[in-house]
Amino acid sequence: MKYLKLYVNGCSFTAGDSLTEKQIWPYLLSKKLNLELVNHSVNGNSMQSIAYNSVNYLSTLDPKETTVVIGLTWPTRFMVSLLDCTVSITPATFGREEVLIERRMLPYKLKHKEGKYDREEYVKSISVVKKFAEYYKDQLIDNKQQLFQNQLLAHYTHIVYLQSFLEVNKFKYTFVNFGSFNNNQQIEDSSPYPIFNKIDQKKIIKLEDNKYSTLPTNHPTAEQCKEISDIIFNVIK
Repeated sequence: MKYLKLYVNGCSFTAGDSLTEKQIWPYLLSKKLNLELVNHSVNGNSMQSIAYNSVNYLSTLDPKETTVVIGLTWPTRFMVSLLDCTVSITPATFGREEVLIERRMLPYKLKHKEGKYDREEYVKSISVVKKFAEYYKDQLIDNKQQLFQNQLLAHYTHIVYLQSFLEVNKFKYTFVNFGSFNNNQQIEDSSPYPIFNKIDQKKIIKLEDNKYSTLPTNHPTAEQCKEISDIIFNVIK
């Protein structure tokens, strides 16, 4: 089967954080596969936003022409819908709502063609994100353990949801685990959530724990992205 496109989504471990476009592993992988890259990964992406945006975009593509690689992320993130966009909230973004709106929105619909923001939409969006951040902070103070359990259940659900869509629509796909599961392995081994057992682990490349959380950025380096692209290429080629 001749594929034409490589679709990728994920968080900063996939987007590359501060690396250039030609240094990140999705770009390197697309070159190894000789495929057109469609990369929707973005810093701070939640599993919900990854699943939501991937399913909606992939619905426009032909499974016979598209292979899919999804970088998994961590459960402590929430997706917020803003007009026809999505943005993800993490504890690391508290107090940085303006930066969040400018850098982590998918799709980038708040910008005019000349690259400037529609001021009214921008102000409304920041207000929504700040309100959600306040709600999130309150939950962390008042109900932290139950909040995490809820986040974990949602995390598993979104993975199963995305895998199910890909299976039903006959996409060739692979997920990449940078440690989002490994850090919760004790919980997972005794998980009270039956849906965890519905995750197809055979479709997940499990990378070495903490190997790619490299200082000073705590993200893969350019050299490590080459290694990651090689690992994935050898699995899916």
